[in-house]
Amino acid sequence: MPEQLPFPANRALTPGRGASTPSRPNTVARPLAGWAFEAAVRLEARAERRLIGPLMDASPWRRAVVFAALAASADPRRPRDPLADRAPADLVPWLLAGRMETIVDATFGPIPGLLRLIQRSGPEPFEDPRAYRLLARLLRLPGPRTRRAVRLLRRMPTLTMRDVMAVRLLPGELLSPGIVREVTSVEHAREIADIWRLLRRHTDLSPEAHRREMEGLNVARCDRLAMTLLQRHGKRLAPFEDDEHFEFLRNGPQFLDYRKIRMFHPPIEVARCAVGNTALARYRHGPYLVQLLCLTDGAGSDIETRSWFLADTHGIGCDRASGETLREIQGHLRARGILTLGLSHVPSTPARFARRYASALDTLEIYQAI
Repeated sequence: MPEQLPFPANRALTPGRGASTPSRPNTVARPLAGWAFEAAVRLEARAERRLIGPLMDASPWRRAVVFAALAASADPRRPRDPLADRAPADLVPWLLAGRMETIVDATFGPIPGLLRLIQRSGPEPFEDPRAYRLLARLLRLPGPRTRRAVRLLRRMPTLTMRDVMAVRLLPGELLSPGIVREVTSVEHAREIADIWRLLRRHTDLSPEAHRREMEGLNVARCDRLAMTLLQRHGKRLAPFEDDEHFEFLRNGPQFLDYRKIRMFHPPIEVARCAVGNTALARYRHGPYLVQLLCLTDGAGSDIETRSWFLADTHGIGCDRASGETLREIQGHLRARGILTLGLSHVPSTPARFARRYASALDTLEIYQAI
């Protein structure tokens, strides 16, 4: 027995082009719930005609179209219900037996391909009625991205609200089934888009190569995805120029050379450098890796006020830098406008007394003697 297609292959027999719902013997009644049930109850009360019962036994295509029409009245951001001009008593039989293409056009306007996508959503409504309006808005946008999005949505076995939101929020270069199927929420789609922009800024791969790499990894773990690709292909990871004292780590593979340093995790350090939290440099006059930290006013949003400070010195195969070496590193950095964080105290307080309490603070690393 051939595999049952989700929709008829013959366009002439497609329910969306017929005048009424085809008969479906042995159909299992599907109850309504959520916003769709509430909207149907309101319409039944105004029309004094049965809608919920017949809709429970309707075909998946008919249910999908009716849910899209009911979503117009349930969408709080829609300024006006496009079907409000029809008398409720006439609206119910029209929704149950009218031409589906006409119903969709009356609800959203004539948009090529919209009916077919709505019918692919199956017998259950989208979780949020606004998703139907967003789908229609997506198809109205001109350009190759829209054509690519429509082709992708048509390939989905069953169109879900998650698919619609993912296609709407993801960059056009990432519109592939392997990535869209892994998106779990709106926040997840936005995070993947943010990672895409970060990778485009710090790698030289082509968009196609980026997409292939992301498809081969688990996009459900965005943090691991970003760290893995940045470590493989990361570039331009330091905002400073090299000089006679410091050689900055700029490429992702360079970080692996320091993986034996205690508490140094190359994937995490690469990601921190890529987003601008830190910068790492090898000290040319000794076996030390210098870590710089970028700070700004945490109470504001003005990132232009950021400043760089010495955060740590890692010994490469040895202990941390001695006091004399550390002061040399601090002096070279200070000449470049990079300071070292340290606690201060009022002049009238003895240094030994102030140092005793400063040593109890673990929020700052103290490098300078008080």
